[in-house]
Amino acid sequence: MLIGDDEMANVYASTIMNLILVYGMKIIIGLLVLYFGFKITDHVTKKLIGNLKKKKFDETLSNFLEPLIKISLKGLIVISVVSYMGLQTTSFVAVIGAATFAIGLAFSGALSNFAGGVLLIVLRPFVVGDFIEVAGNKGTVENISVFYTDLRTPDNKFVVVPNSSVTSNSLTNFSKKETRRVDLVVGVDYDSDIQEVKSTILEMVSKNEKVLNLPEPFVGLGEYGDSSINFYVRLWVNSPDYWSVFFDFQENLKVKFDEKGIEFPYPHMDLNIYKDIKAKQ
Repeated sequence: MLIGDDEMANVYASTIMNLILVYGMKIIIGLLVLYFGFKITDHVTKKLIGNLKKKKFDETLSNFLEPLIKISLKGLIVISVVSYMGLQTTSFVAVIGAATFAIGLAFSGALSNFAGGVLLIVLRPFVVGDFIEVAGNKGTVENISVFYTDLRTPDNKFVVVPNSSVTSNSLTNFSKKETRRVDLVVGVDYDSDIQEVKSTILEMVSKNEKVLNLPEPFVGLGEYGDSSINFYVRLWVNSPDYWSVFFDFQENLKVKFDEKGIEFPYPHMDLNIYKDIKAKQ
């Protein structure tokens, strides 16, 4: 018995209606659970990280954990909704795993950045607030996320460095140690008295309260330059005082040398003119 077009259309309509009746409410409920579940997840995560920071929990670790907690909780919500809608979660997880693997191959750089982020959290070569130099960039660490490290440069630029670049390049942490050494070179004229120059510099340094007494400040004749004799000055300071001592020394040195009559060298040229005067016959 052949079925006419009208009857076939009625069968399709009835089938679609049955599917809507069976799965429609589940789909609507599932979408609502996803929407409100994601909202609640964001709120809970924000509240949790906020409480950790209030309790002075490690800021570096809390910033790194925040996106991981969000992703994990949202993943659980998605799996719960899929299970509620009648799909087999084992098959769904297998499909997600295969898709993740394929995406991982396509975005291998992102995976290396993630691995780099994990290494930074485990090994802790620096933390939020440290001043570092890495991959040709200098700045204060503002955040260590899953994939990137955020730096603020001294001139207030925002620099994003991939974590893989941070872990695969040499890194200098200027804030790791409590003290730093200020290295300076002072050039004076060759006519200057060596002992007077040394005593003048040491006298000036002794009056600077930010310069540490141990290790002792060092001043010594380092080299004979083309137009100057150069003294090496080594001063130990607390790391936060490095630049203030550096600039104070440069400014006060000029004032002190002017008082003592010690001259700085400067480029100059001696011009000798010889004139051959022939006696007139």
